[in-house]
Amino acid sequence: MSATALPNQARARRHSLKFLVVGTLLSSLALYIYLPTLIPYALSRGASLTLVGVISGSYGFIQVFVRIPLGVLSDHWQRRKWFVVFGAICGVVSCLALALADDVSAIVVWRAVAGIGGATHAITATLFALQFDGAQTQRAMGIFSFSNTLAFAVGPLLGGLVGAAYGWRAPFLIGAVLGTMGLLMLIAVTEPAAGSRGRSVKRRELTDVVRRPVIVEAVVLIALLTFAQFVTTFTFIPVGLTRLGAGPDAVGILQFVTMSCFTLTSLVSGTLVVTRLGSQRTVGLGVALVGISVLAVPWMPNPLALTLAQAASGVGWGLCLPVLWAWALDGVESAAQGTGSAVVHTGGSVGILVGPIAAGLLAERLGLNPTFLLMGIVCLLAAGWPLTQATHAAEGVGPAGGA
Repeated sequence: MSATALPNQARARRHSLKFLVVGTLLSSLALYIYLPTLIPYALSRGASLTLVGVISGSYGFIQVFVRIPLGVLSDHWQRRKWFVVFGAICGVVSCLALALADDVSAIVVWRAVAGIGGATHAITATLFALQFDGAQTQRAMGIFSFSNTLAFAVGPLLGGLVGAAYGWRAPFLIGAVLGTMGLLMLIAVTEPAAGSRGRSVKRRELTDVVRRPVIVEAVVLIALLTFAQFVTTFTFIPVGLTRLGAGPDAVGILQFVTMSCFTLTSLVSGTLVVTRLGSQRTVGLGVALVGISVLAVPWMPNPLALTLAQAASGVGWGLCLPVLWAWALDGVESAAQGTGSAVVHTGGSVGILVGPIAAGLLAERLGLNPTFLLMGIVCLLAAGWPLTQATHAAEGVGPAGGA
């Protein structure tokens, strides 16, 4: 290889990473921009709390069934980019269809189509990892988390303001435009050549990846965290704000603050925090912080206090989710990383599916506040798992290689 080839390759990889970051951000905005108007609109159409949970859960329902097959196929074919492009197309189509939806059943269906777009984020994470060498997985997941969660932060704020000013259909239409721009960016991404990606993975190797203890731990904890995230920030806290007379702009501001804390924390959790505390302690601290913030919800006297409590929850998610995503890739051969990432992200899909539906059923029978209290207690108990792992293993030993 010539002396000029390496600098040229490095420059091309940097350009590709820029396209990937911006494309991920824009295509993710198409999935999240309308969240402040989605649930209030469903309520205005007569949806019960259980049906509200079904609408929110439909996004995760489809992911439970398609995430792992998509990940396995991407590993088998050793092609990630076009799966990511397909996900962006699903996001654009769902935005346009939701803008035209006139009943609750249509909202359920097209939010599920958006879930297919979200399902490809596991493959997007693998594509990010392929832009770096194997020693920089934590950094790759930090950048991926930043791109995705920045959309989570900015999208609801923008959608809430637009929805309040121009009506509930406007965020869907803007989401379609942004998603199309993201689609073009993702098409411009360069995937590493087949020779650097390695061989096609065998079925037995995929099974071994799924059985790794660190994968099991990551799946369970991500399921719990997304359960809490979608029950609070994206489903039933908007219900509470709507009952208080707040508009979509107030919901958007709360979600913006929460996800901004998530975004900023995710930039340092996989590097600075893990370096000082170890990965297991970092995850345990994050899960505990989420539990405390959920427990505080029933005692928040006004929207401002509720926003501050949710901000603490965002910090908790930012501490642990990038680390858990990295566990799916650390020590896994690149040929099988799509499967590992898909399995771990499927835990999130289960949380998105089960959380809102189960919480909706509980809320109709017990009320919202007891539901929040129960969820907070479960999160605090779950925080003991990684913290216990940390006390029994030195750094670099045991699950996730973290103490």
